[in-house]
Amino acid sequence: MRILVIQTAWIGDNILTLPLIQILAEAGNEVEVMTTPKAHQIYVNNPFVSDILLFDKNGADRGIGGILRIVPIIKSRNYGAALLAQRWWRSALIAFLAGIPLRIGFKSSPAKILYTKTVDVSNFDHEAKRLAALATPLGITYSQLPQPKLYPAESHQVQAHLFLSENAPKGKRLIFIAPGSAWETKRYPFFAEVGRKLVESGYAIGIVGTIGEKELCRSIAEEIGRETFVSTSNDILFTSALFSFGEVVIANDSGAGHIAAASGVPVVSIFGPTTPEMGFYPLASKAKVVEVNLECRPCGPHGHKRCPRGHHNCMRLIKPEEVVAAALSLIE
Repeated sequence: MRILVIQTAWIGDNILTLPLIQILAEAGNEVEVMTTPKAHQIYVNNPFVSDILLFDKNGADRGIGGILRIVPIIKSRNYGAALLAQRWWRSALIAFLAGIPLRIGFKSSPAKILYTKTVDVSNFDHEAKRLAALATPLGITYSQLPQPKLYPAESHQVQAHLFLSENAPKGKRLIFIAPGSAWETKRYPFFAEVGRKLVESGYAIGIVGTIGEKELCRSIAEEIGRETFVSTSNDILFTSALFSFGEVVIANDSGAGHIAAASGVPVVSIFGPTTPEMGFYPLASKAKVVEVNLECRPCGPHGHKRCPRGHHNCMRLIKPEEVVAAALSLIE
């Protein structure tokens, strides 16, 4: 069957959709993905993805015009089923208007009236398992959830190696810190101190972020002061290749942690306003979560621009020594 998976959410959500796609493809289906320009590299070179449709929901495809543009394209491809990994109305409306006969989504979705089948995922403890459950109405099951995996090309590996040879301190083992997040309360405020302590332990530190996080990364590198360098790029596969040269990646609850996990690199995830129990932690074979127990956590599904209680203790009470210890425990 030709199946369209619609996932236009965050980077982490897209990476957690990869196990579903692999399950569908290994069952003999032709799987295509509709995603955003920002996330599309997650599916590039993936052997389980037949094609990628771009939907720029925050740009050129914003509003009804984007829906009117993409619907005829989808209709022309004669999909047998659409799996609505993105829970909201726009994705469901696109699949409905395109006339896809089987539209599978979550029972909890506000757009379920436009689905032909729903799945109840209330008992699943991780988003990747919830997403994989979308395959069950097709009669597809799995014995073990596949690990999300990114597929940088050889050119990405060469580019990353060249970048490190020109920018990273020589003769040092690397640890990467990814300090950014779209939500300010998710950002750990003491990354510079973490970096200094790791430098004292003999490591070089790479501060990694998107182009929009350049100043944040530079300021942290300046605070660390030595044995450090900065890489800012929106190229997910370059970042994946870069991470593969590191011993561990330290990140907030953000896309960078998921990129690291899907690159086969150990991950330390710092959780503040959100919690691992919400089911969005990176699926890494070697991982640690650092958090502090507070009655106000979680304070929302994504965190906030500002702490609702004004103290940001969910991050401020996490000691740099705890983060350093977690990172070093993952290094053989």
